[in-house]
Amino acid sequence: MNTKLFSHIESELGSIQGALKRSPEGEQQPFQVIKTAGGNLGGVSYATLGLSHFPLASPVGDKLIHQELFVSLEEDDGASAIPGIIQDIGIALLKTKRALLKGEVIGPKPGAVIKGTSFTAFYVTSPAYWSDDFAGFESDEHSAVMVWLVPITTAEAAFINTYGWNRFEDTLAASDLNMRNMNRAECLLNQL
Repeated sequence: MNTKLFSHIESELGSIQGALKRSPEGEQQPFQVIKTAGGNLGGVSYATLGLSHFPLASPVGDKLIHQELFVSLEEDDGASAIPGIIQDIGIALLKTKRALLKGEVIGPKPGAVIKGTSFTAFYVTSPAYWSDDFAGFESDEHSAVMVWLVPITTAEAAFINTYGWNRFEDTLAASDLNMRNMNRAECLLNQL
């Protein structure tokens, strides 16, 4: 395991509490999904560990991108499905060999991605709440980026797909919502 990656994740997201290494069918996976606690913002996070070993093609050019994915929450109530969802997203990226880009939406899917919430999709963005250094890291083999998967509602996903991620982020900034809070209100998309 790349100790630089391990240290990079723990430096911001907190100490590792456990890891998902196998699929629901018991198959060993090419990367782990870890749970961390504490960190600079508190709460819990779920992150891939080792996905960045695999280069993924940028959908907008010839560049190869190395990525680690994470979801960060103020608490983990109802988040038991998150490790499996992150594992599925990572496996899908490896199958397609395609990187995620800022502003993309994953989903919506039927049902909530976090039990007891109205979040049905994920918004792909950079880790804006953490230090600038957390957005990327250098391993011995390559440079890589951290990709924040933010839980969003079906209406928020539709807004992004219709009006674009820049407009969505402008709306988020104006509404001052904490995107790690699973009890947050839906972004007031009609207030533009």
